[in-house]
Amino acid sequence: MPHKVFPLHILADASHARLVVHRSEHPFRIETAEALDHVSALAARRAEIRSHPPGSVHESAQPGRHRVGPEDRIRQEKAAFMDEVADEAVRLAARHATDKVVIVAPPRLAPVLRKAIGDRLVVSAELHRDLIKVADRDLGAWLSPEMLRPDD
Repeated sequence: MPHKVFPLHILADASHARLVVHRSEHPFRIETAEALDHVSALAARRAEIRSHPPGSVHESAQPGRHRVGPEDRIRQEKAAFMDEVADEAVRLAARHATDKVVIVAPPRLAPVLRKAIGDRLVVSAELHRDLIKVADRDLGAWLSPEMLRPDD
């Protein structure tokens, strides 16, 4: 009987990521194989933005001003972190002999992670939740095969 291959689960938010692997089927149990942290780099980028505030522009309809630009640098930093997460996921998936992943990330971040993964891995399902702080023992309720429908 062939060995059943389970997908790698990628749990991510803007500054943390966990790569979660399957450990047993009955009962369904998974555990974190690797954790990545990007808090200090994101904090440094925010400090840099605060020390060099963006320019202001006048709005023609109102007498007020609006700042422009800093969110792009933060988005770039988050995208760079998702690239790092995707690279690590590819390495871990190869070690576990799988080419499938499940993305678990907030709705605004999931497409960025999916783009970073590209065609290196097959995204078998996507859950738009921030489960990064959920303990391994409680993740089974969210990530069991019965709870995840394939992404069409």
